[in-house]
Amino acid sequence: MDAEMNAIKIIVLRYRNCDTSEDSSSSDDKWNVLLFKREKRKHRPRIQNYVDNVVVRYMGHDFKSHFRMSKVTFQYLLEMLRPYLTRKTNKCPMIPASHQLMIAIWKMATMDSYRSVCDRFNVGRATAVRAVRRVTRALFLNSSTFIKWPTGDCAIKVMQGFKESSGFPNTIGAIDGTHIRIVAPKENHVDYINRKGFHSIQLQ
Repeated sequence: MDAEMNAIKIIVLRYRNCDTSEDSSSSDDKWNVLLFKREKRKHRPRIQNYVDNVVVRYMGHDFKSHFRMSKVTFQYLLEMLRPYLTRKTNKCPMIPASHQLMIAIWKMATMDSYRSVCDRFNVGRATAVRAVRRVTRALFLNSSTFIKWPTGDCAIKVMQGFKESSGFPNTIGAIDGTHIRIVAPKENHVDYINRKGFHSIQLQ
C-alpha cells in the first residue's frame, strides 16, 4: 500500500501544474466543440465493454499490472474522487466515475495515445480528455492527503532514517531527477550530454 501511495504522490506531482481552473459550463462547452470538430466522424472499431467484460475479471496481479495499483487502492481513490467525477444536472450524464478513473490512470500509467485509450475504453476523444482533466484536478485538490511535510515524531523518524542509510544529518527529504532525451542542439550540443552519454534536459 505504501508503494502505491508513493505512486499516487508521483502522479499528483507530475500533473499538479496542469490546468486546475474551475470547469465552468461555458469553458467546457467551448472545449467540447473544439474537440468534436477535430474528431473524425467515421466509425473506428473499438473494444466493446472492456471494463464490464474484461477488467472485472482481472485477478489482483493482472489488475495491478495494467493499472499500476491494487484493486483496494483503486477503490480507495474512487471513493475519494467520486464527488468530483459525478454531477446531477439535466445535461448529458457523465460516464461512470469508475470508468473515468480507469481511463485517467491508464493514460497516466501507460502514456498511450488518446486514440488507443479511446479504442480500449470505447469512448470518444472528448470524453477521454474530460475524464483525464477531471481526475487530474481532483487529485490536485486532494494532494495534501498524499503530499505532507513531515513534522514532529514523523520528521524525527525520517531524519533518523536518512542518517542511518546515507550519513546525512538533519535531512527530511530528497529531490530526485530524470533525464529527458532531446535531439542534439545545433549550438553547444556537448553541454547537453549527460553522464549516460546521450543528450538530455534534466528535470527535478
